[in-house]
Order: sequence, then C-alpha cells, then structure tokens
Amino acid sequence: MIPLKKIYSIKKLQEKYDPEPAHSDHVTAISLQLFYGLKSLHKLEQEERILLHASATLHDIGYYVNGNYEHHKNSMKLILKHGIEGFTERRILMVANIARYHRKALPNPKHKFWGELDNKEKEIVSKLASFVRIADGLDRSHRNLVQKVNCQISPTSVMLYIEHFGELNNEIYYAQKKSDLFKEVFFREIIFLPKLLQNIKKVP
Repeated sequence: MIPLKKIYSIKKLQEKYDPEPAHSDHVTAISLQLFYGLKSLHKLEQEERILLHASATLHDIGYYVNGNYEHHKNSMKLILKHGIEGFTERRILMVANIARYHRKALPNPKHKFWGELDNKEKEIVSKLASFVRIADGLDRSHRNLVQKVNCQISPTSVMLYIEHFGELNNEIYYAQKKSDLFKEVFFREIIFLPKLLQNIKKVP
C-alpha cells in the first residue's frame, strides 16, 4: 500500500494541472498491471511501484503549460518545480524523468536531468518509463477501452493478452510504436493479443 500522505500529494498535483485525470488514472492502472505481471522480469520492489504510480498519474500534467507542445518535458518541469510531499529529492527526480520519457525521445546522455541520475536510478527509470509508454499507447483514444492486461514471459518475447471493449486498432498501433524503450531495456519483443469482451458491463 502507498502511504496516504504520498497519495494525497500525488493527487493534489494532478488535480491542479491535469486536464484529463480519468485518462491518467487509466494509464496508471494499466502500468501497474504491467508492473505486477512482469515482476519476475523487472525484479523491482514496492518502492519502485510507488514511483510508477506517481509518474503515471502525473505524466500529462504538462498539458497545463502549453497544450500539446512538449507536454512530456513540461510534466517533468512541473514535478521538479513543485515536488511531491513525502518523496525525497532523488525520488522526485526519478518520477520527473519517468514522466518525461512517457513519449517521444528515449533517454539520452545529452538530456540534462537524465544525466543527474546514477546508473541504478537510470535502470529503474528506464524500466518504469517503458511501462508508462506502453500503457499510454493502450489508451491512445482516452476511452478506457482496455480493461485488463495479462502477461506471459518467454526468453525472447512478452505476450500481452489484452481484454478490451470496442475497436482497438489505434491503441495497438501506438502501444507497439511506444514499446521501443521496453525492447531496449528487456531485450524482448512484445506481442499484443487483443481479446474483445462482449456482453459484459464495462467497468466505469
């Protein structure tokens, strides 16, 4: 469980800046499903799970600054500027970097705030950012179509069984496109296997 103080701090920042919190909350839910489903692969613990929760929840707050223009970088800047109560400065830096890499460029030594992380922190940030990238792709339409993701790991690939409502082609396309960091970090291809849910009431 995440301490209530940390949850309050995360939600407070989200409520102030995120124009579409329902999307961010859904991305958080999918990211956490990936985290738990791939635990034997990433080998991270509860502390890292908290970082993932924070960064996925806050990944789009940068829209507040200047619309869609570099909103990933603006999310990073807002997190660094305001901080998150209950998180150390190092953990805030990691959350900011994860949010920054939820889209567009992959981590690069030339990026200022990436360069401020040590090697262990970079490894954690890369793993967690790869989950947020995929989860964000799986809610590309912001319609919360994906309900559940089950993971199966093999030596060369990861199969994601995706239970969903509606037409999912756009989500699959962008999730595949945004799986680039995952492939780089875990040396595995990702295979997306959609399963349409029928005659089941959609979870609100």
